[in-house]
Amino acid sequence: MKSRMMLLVALCAIIAVLSTPVFMALKSQAPIRTAQDVEDCVACRYIWLQVEMDVGNSQIEENIYDSFTQNCIEAQKAPIFYPACQDMFDSIDDLIGDYMDGYTVNQLCENARLCR
Repeated sequence: MKSRMMLLVALCAIIAVLSTPVFMALKSQAPIRTAQDVEDCVACRYIWLQVEMDVGNSQIEENIYDSFTQNCIEAQKAPIFYPACQDMFDSIDDLIGDYMDGYTVNQLCENARLCR
């Protein structure tokens, strides 16, 4: 009986610790990244750094789009870049808008949720 009571007290203590705001905050701040997450982030950074080298501070959407398209087509020859390029094509208008607003490559990829 005494050992059951101690076990119950121990379980209650563990539950109390795991439900504290500090523990929950620590748990929520460390998202689990998969290999695909890393590949997508690398692809995004690689493509947009290439775009930046091609067009610089251009404010001409067509030039940015053309550079992005050409760089993604080339990058997709390596299969690991294909999923990220498809995701970026799906949100290309937002990406170009962020680029034209002066976002850094890191900010651009974070806003696209390809980097964390």
